[in-house]
Amino acid sequence: MLPVPNCRRAGYPELGFSKAIRENYGWKSRFVCSMVGEMNEASRKTATKPIGLHVCPACGSQLVQPTCWEQSSPRGHWRLWRRCPECEWNGDGVHGEREIDAYDEELDGGAEELATELEALEREGMERVAAAFATALAADLIGADDFRVRVRGQA
Repeated sequence: MLPVPNCRRAGYPELGFSKAIRENYGWKSRFVCSMVGEMNEASRKTATKPIGLHVCPACGSQLVQPTCWEQSSPRGHWRLWRRCPECEWNGDGVHGEREIDAYDEELDGGAEELATELEALEREGMERVAAAFATALAADLIGADDFRVRVRGQA
């Protein structure tokens, strides 16, 4: 692996059949598990690699993050360094605009999901603070002196 140049820093897949397949053919998820034990060595070697730059080729995690990137030649290609936070896999490669755009969409979706979760956690925290404040007010534990501005040098 080449050294990373100085540059700017920048749910797991489920095993089983879809609901439609299970309903139409009567197959169950345990069928897949029983097939795994019967796979021979040749079929394991011909398994396809994960699709998408957001999927770790080592462990299959969908949390692969970009660590560095630079424009590459030919035009429209980018050299991208990526890292998996789950298995600590690191890799780099040159990718075309289509792959980079799809990866960017995945990253945007993940960022949106994180922002939504953060907003929910902030809301929950503020609700707890408001409930504690309301309880203290109802118990007459808060008075006007609690809101007095203290000036430096004065008691």
